[in-house]
Amino acid sequence: MIVLWIILGILLILLFSPLYVTMIYQESFCAKIRFLFLTYTFLPEKSKEKAGQKEKEPAKPKKKKEDTDSQKDQSKWKNLFKERGLGGMLDLIKKFIEQVTAPIKKLLTHFHIKKLICEVSVSTEDAAETAILYGQACAVIYPAVAMLTEAAKFYQFTVSVAPDFDKKKSSVNFELKFHVLVIWLLIAAVQTLFHFIKFRKMEKI
Repeated sequence: MIVLWIILGILLILLFSPLYVTMIYQESFCAKIRFLFLTYTFLPEKSKEKAGQKEKEPAKPKKKKEDTDSQKDQSKWKNLFKERGLGGMLDLIKKFIEQVTAPIKKLLTHFHIKKLICEVSVSTEDAAETAILYGQACAVIYPAVAMLTEAAKFYQFTVSVAPDFDKKKSSVNFELKFHVLVIWLLIAAVQTLFHFIKFRKMEKI
């Protein structure tokens, strides 16, 4: 009986402890997750490649099944991005957000967002295409930020989307720091997963 109470106590501590997350995207994506005394960092792809080059190994290890599946999944999304472009991906994100608005809104009420910076400069080689892409970016980003500010507890945020007709390539400066209790994440994750599976079937991704 004592063992059961101990297990229950540990579960309650885990579920009702905050998860601290920092996400940054500029030229590449990196993130840091802290939970209790554990910290995990997602390094940018370039950093991983450099770290791999420094380590000298006599023979190449065999790829695990998990690594192969992960590479296939990443390749699939990269090919999808190439096929549909930034505009197509923004349209997909917009449709998905519409599907999961209800569970996301419920989850966001439990978010404590310390910092949000989202600065997007939209540029292409064609001025008309830049204007269209700028409109698509505004249609996705500003409603998403509005939903965040209405539901979550904010401390600092800066959001801007602007067209740049002088450059030929779009750029993104994104930083997000927040914390939330694990139990709310688990509830929202189950609901979002259900909607994501349904969404992939609808869009044939």
